Amino acid sequence: MMSETGNIISAEKYKLSRRRSTLLLPAGIIILSAIIFFSVDFATQRDWIGITSGFYLASSSIGWMINIIALLTIIITSFQISGEFAMGTVKAAWVRPASRSSWYAGKLVTVSAASSLLFLIALATITLLAYFKYGFSSLMEKDYLVHSVSSLAARYVMASLLTILSLISLVVVTAFVASLFLRPGSAIAVTVMLAFFMSIISIYQQAGPFLLSNSLTAPFEQMKVMSKGLPVPYRWNTFIWQNITCAMAYLVLFAASGQYVINKKEITF
Repeated sequence: MMSETGNIISAEKYKLSRRRSTLLLPAGIIILSAIIFFSVDFATQRDWIGITSGFYLASSSIGWMINIIALLTIIITSFQISGEFAMGTVKAAWVRPASRSSWYAGKLVTVSAASSLLFLIALATITLLAYFKYGFSSLMEKDYLVHSVSSLAARYVMASLLTILSLISLVVVTAFVASLFLRPGSAIAVTVMLAFFMSIISIYQQAGPFLLSNSLTAPFEQMKVMSKGLPVPYRWNTFIWQNITCAMAYLVLFAASGQYVINKKEITF
């Protein structure tokens, strides 16, 4: 199965290399990241929000970009799964020696890698802009050290890793929804509605640790609060394990559910 999945991944990589959007999308992410960064910087310089520090600007800007990348992830995943049903190309894929499970796993790996890469491009762009604009330094309150630069940097890296894990879980959840529909538009609409529903539920703090939407956005929200020297909503050790547990629970449950649906799915067109 591993070799079959590898063949599917290679085929997907080849198809992506032939598409113009493969170059345009990362370029768009870089431009959008820069626009958001300078917009946040403009607001902080006028004391509308936050503080003018590298860690705050980077965390706040990435927080905005995560929502955009999450939406792109939903769209890309839906077209990768439901789009194949809509165009009928899934028939050719499923009559080959590769199994349905390998086809589905290959799709998940490919989209997860693409989504993670888009996030890393945004992260690198914003981090470099913050570094050249303000640099990264310890947070001081007069002569009192609030947070050292090493402590802030470690949490910044951890927030990035947690976000990537949650993005992969989002791919798996979206793929499951997409496996239920024959049109990508329906999968996108349902997944966005689920995300909106989770956002409403998240107003209840007790529900936060159980929501994937919260796992996706909370790491850099936590980092943003820390970078201002305010008490963080959760203790970092507790927060990290809650976030990992939540994301992994969604990943395992919906990966298994998606595989089941794909293996049982009847294609009649």
